[in-house]
Amino acid sequence: MILTQFLEQQSIYNATNFALSNFYPDNITIAGVKIASLACPSDPWQATVINGADPYAGFCENTKALPPGTWYQQFTSYGFNQGTFPGTFQWSYGQGEYNQYNGVIFNDSKTTIASITDGTSNTFLFGERAQTLFAIFDPRYKDSDGSWNSHHWFDTMVTTFFPPNVGTSNSSVGNISGGIPTDATSLHPGGVNYGLCDGSVRFIKNSISSWAFQPGNVLPGFYNVSAPAGVTYVNYTFAATPGLTQPGVYQALSTRAGGEVISADQY
Repeated sequence: MILTQFLEQQSIYNATNFALSNFYPDNITIAGVKIASLACPSDPWQATVINGADPYAGFCENTKALPPGTWYQQFTSYGFNQGTFPGTFQWSYGQGEYNQYNGVIFNDSKTTIASITDGTSNTFLFGERAQTLFAIFDPRYKDSDGSWNSHHWFDTMVTTFFPPNVGTSNSSVGNISGGIPTDATSLHPGGVNYGLCDGSVRFIKNSISSWAFQPGNVLPGFYNVSAPAGVTYVNYTFAATPGLTQPGVYQALSTRAGGEVISADQY
């Protein structure tokens, strides 16, 4: 089984033109390949047809003509831990945006074990993101967001901005559309699975301590999503207000060097 997966991934690697981004038609053949190790058995999504005429279909962003034929997009059931805040395209908007990413893996990241000072057993590495649920909560982008072959936060990363399974377990948050790709979700009852940096896997309950969302606090520059108390979004950069924003255990587990003290019985 492991050898089969290795050969499959090696074949995909050899078929990829790394001189071009995932938006180029030259790499469209790999988009339709389903990677078994990226598909959670509980998340029964199906490949979608890439429609070059649909402005929300992704892939080539309608700037380049697709080759003749029918092409498919496959997805991933997992995303790497970017930290407490979702991101856009770091270097396009400056160092300030890049500095806010306090997780382990994000665009242009180079995190070392030594830099995870919160401890590898107290820091998320990756979590689940159920494509099946995403298609329900943000159907406009269901045919593109979550693409396994992309590098964007809304495809291959998760954050702790929203509590786990926010669309099914926490109706008090408010507007989640547009920001839902950042959320860790699963079809497992009661929570989501996270892999930690020490190699262990923990089941994180939906009820884990998380920061409180403030009624009426929305982020106009970021899809008008509801936000935790004291959290702002200016010039593509999120910020928390000391003394007002109160991160919970869930947020603490997503930071690599936040200095929080977390005991195993808190999650």
